[in-house]
Amino acid sequence: TASRIAREKEKKELERKQVRARLNEAVSYAKAPEDIYELTLDALQEAIQADKASILLFDENSVMRFVASRNLSENYKKKAEGHSPWKPDEKNARPIFVADVSEEPSLQNLLPVIRGEGICALGFIPLIHQHKLLGKFMVYFADVHQFDEEDAQIIQNIAANVAFAISEKKSAVALKESEEKHRALFESSLDGILLVVPDDGTILAANPAACRILQMTEEEICRAGREGIVDKDDTRFSSYLRQRRQTGKVFAELSLVKKDGSKFPVEISSALFKDAGGKEKASILFR
Repeated sequence: TASRIAREKEKKELERKQVRARLNEAVSYAKAPEDIYELTLDALQEAIQADKASILLFDENSVMRFVASRNLSENYKKKAEGHSPWKPDEKNARPIFVADVSEEPSLQNLLPVIRGEGICALGFIPLIHQHKLLGKFMVYFADVHQFDEEDAQIIQNIAANVAFAISEKKSAVALKESEEKHRALFESSLDGILLVVPDDGTILAANPAACRILQMTEEEICRAGREGIVDKDDTRFSSYLRQRRQTGKVFAELSLVKKDGSKFPVEISSALFKDAGGKEKASILFR
């Protein structure tokens, strides 16, 4: 009856909303892109009852590569990898749903591989973040499958959320790796390195070499600040600050002061930059 059909439709929509909500919550706690891939495949299969699913992303050579899949053979992935209905620089990639692969001309070259995998219907769903095509979802059905408007909507909603999550997570991982790399350079450098607030000379960090050269602990250097380690009688210091403010960087020779009060000459270079929060900082290297 009409009322029963309406109830079933309402129930199905509620289940799909719950799938999206669970996926969004789970993705927010994911620690790595690989975790997001697995959560996404779970959601795709649950939301539209797909028999198989996969995620592919463009690599550094703009080749579409499998990064996760469900119920696909290695042979299929090997032969289908690299295929994409869109160019890497596609600006308006749209989902493509194929109800019967045997009737889709663009798939004829891959048809033996597709049918050999037991696939009769499939969907290509682009993963887009900030107008950039990252890759695609694939959903596969063992029988001919008419993708309805609800299928398309739930799949595209998942795609939009996951594309954002993948991009953000990759950025976070890249940032962490960059920070670790710079931390290693900071710690191992033979030259003294200081991280400073340029306006008032507050010293935020000092590497081991700076501590060794100044014969002070990092805590002592930070407490002393710029005024505590620069020779107050060095007339070149005001010129050093002025040039850095005007050009954003400077190289000079100055006189610094050790913990015991003894003065010594150094070659010093400094550059202004803005941190992740947009606040201005200065790096100082001296030897």
